[in-house]
Amino acid sequence: MEAELRVDERTALRAVIEMLRKQRWASLATAVDNQPLASMVSYCLHPEFDGVLLHLSNLARHTQNLYANPWASLAVSEHDDQRRDPQTLIRVSIDGPVYRLDSGAEGYVVARRAYLNCFPGAADRFAFADFALYHLSFKRIHCVLGFGRTLALSGQQFRMLLPGDESTP
Repeated sequence: MEAELRVDERTALRAVIEMLRKQRWASLATAVDNQPLASMVSYCLHPEFDGVLLHLSNLARHTQNLYANPWASLAVSEHDDQRRDPQTLIRVSIDGPVYRLDSGAEGYVVARRAYLNCFPGAADRFAFADFALYHLSFKRIHCVLGFGRTLALSGQQFRMLLPGDESTP
């Protein structure tokens, strides 16, 4: 199931990928019992480009929400460069289930290394008992490519759009 994209959409999607690689700080939205919560978290793209990695405290309210309801949304925006109309900034919402990567699980070492490559200052927190590495899977992607220009993709479509492209992480 490949997404049919125009050339300008493909170019804009490359800009979205580049933004996701450059930005490191995003809003994680969780909800339990119709009570939403948005929290600012650091993230990095998973090396297999199938989601994002989060290093969260198990004591935090957003993590407790994830245990009750594993679906979340991560909102990332292009840096606000003080342009006249911020509605023209590229932004993306990544929706999907979040699961904990236990230290003995397959893929943990690769994910941990990728996270620490993005955030070397987080190394000490990996020793804290209340912190764990989490994976937010790409299930639904909503891209805003500027004012009035949107693109909605499944996670599978998003991952398949740029196969073999050197801009893919």
